[in-house]
Amino acid sequence: MAFTVNDVEIIFAPEDRAYREAFGALVCELDAMQEALRRTQKKCRPGRRNAGHKSYEVFTSMDTEMRVKLDALLGGGICKAIFGTTPVMASADHAPLWFNLVEGLYSSMAPAGRPKDCDAVIMKYRTKRIARKKIS
Repeated sequence: MAFTVNDVEIIFAPEDRAYREAFGALVCELDAMQEALRRTQKKCRPGRRNAGHKSYEVFTSMDTEMRVKLDALLGGGICKAIFGTTPVMASADHAPLWFNLVEGLYSSMAPAGRPKDCDAVIMKYRTKRIARKKIS
């Protein structure tokens, strides 16, 4: 199955069980990384020694790691082609960019074939998006 995102073709194999399992694991990993980043940013409050520098280092290394993981599943260079230099954990429409991408892929899977281990993550970000839209 192929998708086009920002004029970039993504080859996606939801019919392959191993691919679905890898996809589910990836979604959980990316969520854990997003949460770790959020916790680190809370610790790096302005006024603390080297807070900005440490926050920047964590942010850039996390972005690189997330890109490597996404590219490993979806194909080399996909993140660069879709996101350019924008960090994949940046927020768009009240959710991280990486989530917006994986949500589209997840939604394209047959409900019975969706990886169950990432259902909670998908619902978490969908719920946050809906709640924040109501506030805005």
